[in-house]
Amino acid sequence: MKLETFIEVEKALRGLSEKSRKLNFSSLKSYVKFTALDPKQLIEEAKTDKIKPNSSGVSEERLYAFYKHLLTKNGLSKKLAGSYFNAVRIFYKKNGFPLRVTLTRALKYAEYVLGIH
Repeated sequence: MKLETFIEVEKALRGLSEKSRKLNFSSLKSYVKFTALDPKQLIEEAKTDKIKPNSSGVSEERLYAFYKHLLTKNGLSKKLAGSYFNAVRIFYKKNGFPLRVTLTRALKYAEYVLGIH
């Protein structure tokens, strides 16, 4: 699958510097691989979450799991994993579906669950 062909990816990268575009594209590529969903499916999932009352927040939970995955399976530093986390947040926000997630909460979760300090 060619990520650059998705309008959702184009929206997420629009207006960024070349350096930021590269980091965010790499982040999205990792996230798509992690979720096994394409960018259009990810936005549809976020749309469904927003429409359903009392939604479990699948997109938010998935992003926290991605952050944990980056720290544990990929062995990324907290700083780089945070950059990937924020790039995915930007992807959702620029596509009209900002998530109620914070890097602080993701880090606290990782520290508590995984014993990362």
